[in-house]
Amino acid sequence: MKRLLFAVAIVASLLMLMLFVGCSGSDEPATDETAPVETIVPETAVEPVTAIDWQRKGVDLILSGNNDEALAALNKAIELDPTLSIAYYNRGDVYKRLGQTDMALTDFKVACDGGWDVACKEYATLGGK
Repeated sequence: MKRLLFAVAIVASLLMLMLFVGCSGSDEPATDETAPVETIVPETAVEPVTAIDWQRKGVDLILSGNNDEALAALNKAIELDPTLSIAYYNRGDVYKRLGQTDMALTDFKVACDGGWDVACKEYATLGGK
């Protein structure tokens, strides 16, 4: 009886694992119906709406090396929420990358005043007083 319960427990565990992993039971590539949600890419990307959305888009663009587009996204974030200190910090980072030190200093100061210690360090590093 113990062996039977043990075997049932093993089979149940394997079935749960297959369901958890998303095994489709075939060697063919996953389709929209069988693919995990993370792998399904929408046909059109959702446009950012909130200041936080625009700020995140700006960071993604910074990381991909698109500084001009990042600057536009961060400008939009700040336009929507002028109190979003992290957007000022990230925009300051873009200005720094573009060699626009005065603009970077201005944004790092705003972010520093908003409580971002890393912005205070950047401000001081660039010569802000």
